[in-house]
Amino acid sequence: MKWTDFVLIVVLLVTSVLFITTSKVSNGTVIIQYENKIIGRYPINLDKKITFKGALGKMEIEIKNGKVRMRESKCPLQLCIKQGWISSPSVPIVCVPNKVIVYIKDNAKQDLMTK
Repeated sequence: MKWTDFVLIVVLLVTSVLFITTSKVSNGTVIIQYENKIIGRYPINLDKKITFKGALGKMEIEIKNGKVRMRESKCPLQLCIKQGWISSPSVPIVCVPNKVIVYIKDNAKQDLMTK
């Protein structure tokens, strides 16, 4: 592999990461799933804290300024909390021990799951 190939790969990777982290949804819905069932739908532009019981105990999700995060969880490694804020439909928050998935659905695009 040539030096220019390596530089091109690095530039493409950085660009794709920046695109994913900066693409925001202004007209989206935060979807909360517990054990593969939707337990909540909230507008992304709503500032709200949602508390519910996961498989291991109390969980809290926060929606603020067009972003969402897992604020509190009783899981051992706290990876869902460490993930931080998300604002893109391409990156979900997953808490495997609690069986919870939080993601953003872009209301401007057709949902492929409903086809």
